[in-house]
Amino acid sequence: MDPSSFGYLPTLLKGIITWENKHDQLLPELTALWVGPYRFFFYSNEGNEPPHVHVESAGKVAKVWLTPVAVADSDGYSPREMNKIREIVTANRDDLEAAWYAYFP
Repeated sequence: MDPSSFGYLPTLLKGIITWENKHDQLLPELTALWVGPYRFFFYSNEGNEPPHVHVESAGKVAKVWLTPVAVADSDGYSPREMNKIREIVTANRDDLEAAWYAYFP
C-alpha cells in the first residue's frame, strides 16, 4: 500500500498518517488528536469494529469506545490516567467520531 494513496486524509481530518508494522504487515494509522502526552489514533484495518480510538504515551496503550465513551482495553495506564483519557475523549468525542466516519466511510 502506497502512503500517497492516503494523502487526502491529513487535510480532511487535520491528522497525521504514520505507518505501523503490525503482525508483519505495514498498516497506515491516522493520528486524529494530540493532547499533552497522549496521541489518539486509528489503525487502518479496524473499520469493521464500532467507533473507537487508540491512545498511546510513554509506552502505554489503551483502546476507548466512542459511543458510549468506555475503556475497551488498557495496558500500563493508572486509573487516574485512564480517567483523564476518558475526560479527553468525552470532550472531543464528536470530532473523533466525525474523523472515524471520514476515515472509515
